[in-house]
Amino acid sequence: MNSQNNKIWSSENPHVLHEKPLHCQKIGVRCAVSRHRIVGPIIFETTENSPVYQDIITQFIALLEVDERECWLQQGGATCHTPNETMQFLREFFGDLLISKGLWLLCSTDL
Repeated sequence: MNSQNNKIWSSENPHVLHEKPLHCQKIGVRCAVSRHRIVGPIIFETTENSPVYQDIITQFIALLEVDERECWLQQGGATCHTPNETMQFLREFFGDLLISKGLWLLCSTDL
């Protein structure tokens, strides 16, 4: 069989580009739980890095009522949660009411 003589006809153009995203769209959702209510949700569509995390915390603080402003924040040990600038940002609002990697055991029974 000579492939140069073999022709295949199709109803679709084989040279048309069909672009597809490499990964499906992802979103992140954060909320806080207190004994009075659920605060949030806060939705973000980007990868969570230190500036995005600080923006999430800023939005969270804005959602708090005045009498809820003195609250504890417990965060995980994710890389974006613990850089010096992020920790300084968190200490400005939460002070000693911060449970974080290196400051307090994350699964402490004291809380």
